Amino acid sequence: MFDGCFMCEGRKMEKNARKKDKKNPSLLIILTTYNLKVRQVMYDSVIRWWTNNTLFPIAVIDSSGRRFTTANNNENLSFYHFNTSRMGSSEGEAKSLRRVFESINVSNYDAFVKVTGKYALPQFGQFHWRVGCDLYVQQTFSSRWQSSELFGWSNFGALYESLGEFPFHKCSRSCWKCATCMENFLAKYKSKTKSSCLFNKMRIPERYRTSRTHGPALTYL
Repeated sequence: MFDGCFMCEGRKMEKNARKKDKKNPSLLIILTTYNLKVRQVMYDSVIRWWTNNTLFPIAVIDSSGRRFTTANNNENLSFYHFNTSRMGSSEGEAKSLRRVFESINVSNYDAFVKVTGKYALPQFGQFHWRVGCDLYVQQTFSSRWQSSELFGWSNFGALYESLGEFPFHKCSRSCWKCATCMENFLAKYKSKTKSSCLFNKMRIPERYRTSRTHGPALTYL
């Protein structure tokens, strides 16, 4: 079940999307979160960091259905709330991404960058999308899985369709590298993409390094 408590607060963001320019493409930054009470302070801090450090529009996806306390007085910031508590994390994230895409005018953007909402990335300001790249991924990957804390894409239609076809619902809640998790999906999608590029490694400031369910806190994305 995908809960119907979808609240779109993105209209003003749509009006402020940058004009398309090959040298300065219009990016939509998507911060994905699962806003449990114990994570609220962390997420609020990260959201504030992004709004203070980029001019690009930001869409915050919350897959828990809980509202943020962050004051939405930034015209480039929008929140989208879902309740995916009955789903695994990968399935919930995939369906939330698709629902946001269905709610915005994707033609306003040249590309999209998804960042897990735990992380602030000061070096992102040095990033420039390379013309011809359909997909940007992290440098941490193997032949079977691709880290998914940070990725970007310009071929909207292909990713949207792939997110809908991949069997995320079969992913075990306790298995982060199982065959249908987001990491495996991204590896498969990358293998079918005509042109993929790598992000330069980006250091995570110490105050934004948070514990993870699997593995130590990350220092770089």
